[in-house]
Amino acid sequence: MKQACTFLCILVFFAACKQAPSVTERVESKPPYTIVKDVEADSFVVVSAHPLATKAGIEILQLGGNAIEAAAAVQLALAAVYPRAGNLGGGGFLVYHDAATQKNYTLDFREMAPLAATRDMYLDTNGNAVDSLSRYGALAVGVPGTPAGIQVMLDRFPSGNVTWNELFRSARKYASSGYQFTEAEAAIHTKHADDFAEYAAGSCYDRGAVKQGDILINSDLDRVFEVMQGEYPKAFYTSWIADSIVNHVQRQGGILTKEDFAAYKPIWREPITTTYTDDGDQDYEIVSMPPPSSGGVALAQLLELIEPFDLRELGYQSPQAVHLMIEAERLVYADRSEHLGDADFYNVNIDALLSEAY
Repeated sequence: MKQACTFLCILVFFAACKQAPSVTERVESKPPYTIVKDVEADSFVVVSAHPLATKAGIEILQLGGNAIEAAAAVQLALAAVYPRAGNLGGGGFLVYHDAATQKNYTLDFREMAPLAATRDMYLDTNGNAVDSLSRYGALAVGVPGTPAGIQVMLDRFPSGNVTWNELFRSARKYASSGYQFTEAEAAIHTKHADDFAEYAAGSCYDRGAVKQGDILINSDLDRVFEVMQGEYPKAFYTSWIADSIVNHVQRQGGILTKEDFAAYKPIWREPITTTYTDDGDQDYEIVSMPPPSSGGVALAQLLELIEPFDLRELGYQSPQAVHLMIEAERLVYADRSEHLGDADFYNVNIDALLSEAY
């Protein structure tokens, strides 16, 4: 089974660094970058959760890199500037359309549960779920998938125009020289200050309350980038990096092992494709991620449910339109809870879930 562990992977990964020479320095109150919500372009668009990571992707495209290389640069930069969700200790999905071949690809590089994981590891002695065990602490941590995912996608779709050094340049700059917290990032960091103190004591994140404009430097992360840059991302799973994470997790009572790291492999999966016809009889081909992601099936079901209705006639955010969307989403999420899971371990009948009869 795969274990989704976003926030806690960050905690354990950075706590795993052997030393924490990093410092948080307070400077001005406003970060030196603007968060843009709307953009128009005629050649390419890069969108991410942080403007500095978006900038990293734009720079790669301007160097002649392709979308995959830009995505890799964005992901690496997010590990530095958006660690609560963009980290190396987590995982993700890739949905990719190759314009040259008109083929679609989906890559699953989500975290995997440790080999020693069991069905009942998050239950108490009475068989009841203990929610905190799957969210906090060493048992909540899965085998990281992000570094391997980056390696696999770059190996398959290189442009030949971008070097490894260029892919890592922005990420290493933000890790070694620092970046300024946005107001939102400062708030979430401060909210979880006690968690950092408990799970990542002594790391650069264990700084108590911070404010917008504070600078975060993560020298340990830059050391990790240096290894990945010189020996390729796969070195994450074989070097002192894996040793450090495993040792820290086991000290905290977790079950990760070096064998887990050695066994991890991303998986190319068959995309979910559906067609949506809008009120003007325009057909759109929707390509999305299959299980273990629930998003692809859920999106396809939602579009099929609302397709018979004239949304323009109902009116944007009218009571009728909102009611339709709410009821459709309720049905989708009921199926998500009942029928969706990791297809490597659970039979997900995608054809039945997306059939017109159903």
